[in-house]
Amino acid sequence: MVDSSKQEKVQAAFDEFKKRAEKLLADYGAVEKVLRECEEWLKCVPKVGDDLKNVPVFISLIRAYVTKEYTEPSRRAIIALLAGVLYCVSPIDLIPDFLGVVGMVDDAAVVALCYTYAKPDIEAYALWRDNH
Repeated sequence: MVDSSKQEKVQAAFDEFKKRAEKLLADYGAVEKVLRECEEWLKCVPKVGDDLKNVPVFISLIRAYVTKEYTEPSRRAIIALLAGVLYCVSPIDLIPDFLGVVGMVDDAAVVALCYTYAKPDIEAYALWRDNH
């Protein structure tokens, strides 16, 4: 279990990235650039538990939302997911990514937090995507 001081740091970082995500969401080109950066980042990420496996779904859902292909998720959920993607590609982490697997622990914690915020929207999107 993560101690409360680490949870607070992860939550504070996530809250800061949500503010950045909300501003970014108004610019489709900027969102797409971040999504592509995250796709490239994922190619270099070592396998770290189950949390990071959700990032491609986040990317797909955000992309479908900003292109208006899928408009069902709440704005709150999209902002949370975009915040997680931004955090993953940000060079400023609680634990730097260059430390390898150890450096991915904070990314995984933020992704898990994003999933918690947006779980119903992610599950609904997955069903929609599988049927289209």
